[in-house]
Amino acid sequence: PPTTRPLRIVTLPLPEAADRVAREEFALFRAYQTRHHGEGPEQVTREGFVRFLVDTPLARSGGVEEWREDGEEDEDKNNGDSDDGDAARGGARELRRLGTGTYHQQYYLGDRLAAVGVVDVLPQGLSSVYCFWDPGLKGLALGRVVALREIAAVAALAEMAEEENKKMISSSSSSSSLSPAPLVTIPRHYFMGYYIHSCPKMRYKAEFEPSELRCNSTGRWVPASASSASVPAGARAAA
Repeated sequence: PPTTRPLRIVTLPLPEAADRVAREEFALFRAYQTRHHGEGPEQVTREGFVRFLVDTPLARSGGVEEWREDGEEDEDKNNGDSDDGDAARGGARELRRLGTGTYHQQYYLGDRLAAVGVVDVLPQGLSSVYCFWDPGLKGLALGRVVALREIAAVAALAEMAEEENKKMISSSSSSSSLSPAPLVTIPRHYFMGYYIHSCPKMRYKAEFEPSELRCNSTGRWVPASASSASVPAGARAAA
């Protein structure tokens, strides 16, 4: 009979975990780039990986706690692996605890690093920077799994922000203070990055609904379901 292995998510913030990210993820990144995208091994260097996915202009802010290397045991427990809802909320708790910034979320099947999702956590939502996965596990559709987990994390982050705002409003109404605490911005959006209609490997982005594309010519957001058929070959848009 088929066996199942729990999916475990480890969240690593940048720049604090930069050395660990490069050490633990480069081999997987190289395998993905060479086997999935057909790049030559000499084209995929550790220095290029660091420039592409480790160096970040975003500074972490708004967190309620600092990340600790020795806090991984608690981190794994918070991320959870019992079911999709618990895991998504656990991963979101970790992001909320650490604040806005750039993160690598490592997806483990048992002890095997199966995929990595690189995300920017912003006040208005979560932006997917890149995702790479083990080519030997292609049949698991891990790119879609990561996207769905990230979408679920946005929903969980929004729910937590709404709960925080309710508490602040309740506290302010019962306080004599004339300057109530500012409300937390509620993150409601998931940004999937560039969409190139002529690239088959990017078309999966239009499969998630409801979704919109931002035209790079007009700047308007239009429903992906209504626009993808009319997007000219080679056109780019933000999803």
